[in-house]
Amino acid sequence: QKTFRNMIKSLDISSVNSARLSLRRVFEEVFSDRNCNWGRIVTIVAFSVEVSRFGQKLNNEDSKHFPEKISEFVSEYINEYLSTWIVSQGGW
Repeated sequence: QKTFRNMIKSLDISSVNSARLSLRRVFEEVFSDRNCNWGRIVTIVAFSVEVSRFGQKLNNEDSKHFPEKISEFVSEYINEYLSTWIVSQGGW
């Protein structure tokens, strides 16, 4: 968690939209070598949870929507970019 928090400080998480863009860049970096594994998937999900927690503490209009919107984004990303690999591994 401490490492995630330090990483989050370097990202623009000032709104749901900026958080989504930041997460997309992080995810693209994590999978830039086109190698997928469960450890990486768990890492992006865990990191996204920390981003949601951080976003809830912002005390702005987006704060209350962070968990829902970030989980939607992560689900969309996994479905679009990782689902083929997940299915090839026998699913969740």
